[in-house]
Amino acid sequence: MVRYHTIPSSMTVNFSNPKSIGEVTHRIFAPKESIPLPEEALWLIDQGLVRTLTWTDQGDLISLGYWGAGELVGLPLAKLSPFQVECVTRTEAVLLPQGQWSYHLDAILDHAQRSAQLASFLAHDRTLNRLAYLIEWLGGRFGRRVSEGVLIDIPLPHSAIGEMVGCSRVTVTRFLGALQKQGALVQLRRRIILLKNLNDLDFQDITANSNPRRRASDLI
Repeated sequence: MVRYHTIPSSMTVNFSNPKSIGEVTHRIFAPKESIPLPEEALWLIDQGLVRTLTWTDQGDLISLGYWGAGELVGLPLAKLSPFQVECVTRTEAVLLPQGQWSYHLDAILDHAQRSAQLASFLAHDRTLNRLAYLIEWLGGRFGRRVSEGVLIDIPLPHSAIGEMVGCSRVTVTRFLGALQKQGALVQLRRRIILLKNLNDLDFQDITANSNPRRRASDLI
């Protein structure tokens, strides 16, 4: 189902009135809540984690990325319809009208660069490569060093990973299990601890050994 977002009347902003802007800039959102998306404003995430989403014409969900504290999200950065920003955790964000964007050029450039990196990774023709690149990308952005390795400290259900790499939850589960058997990572509830650089692994060998049937869908 295609969803379009409008600003509720309680969130209407008069951009020519600084006092009005100040009254509504800061908002707190609950997990799973969708952030309202004005056409000429961006949200600066102060605390929490969100993900950006769109849908294909067939209604298949596509997750476009995860964004955390200090990063920007909003329609002007995506120019997609449909487009949604969904809170993964409790999130605090500040609404930035267009007149304030010049103060956040570094964050705007950072968003563009991270989006381009993710798009290039996910263009790979093999599922396991896409999965490995995604996990490394998330580790570089949200990882923190622990005694075992690098903990990606965000909730990563297998269904959400599948939405990003273009495969089923079952395939994600199987490949993550194969990577764990290789000693490359550890799964802890909905978190992942990276033990090795996944991009140094032999993906062809892991793909072949993760399922004796070697289903063709995993190679495309």
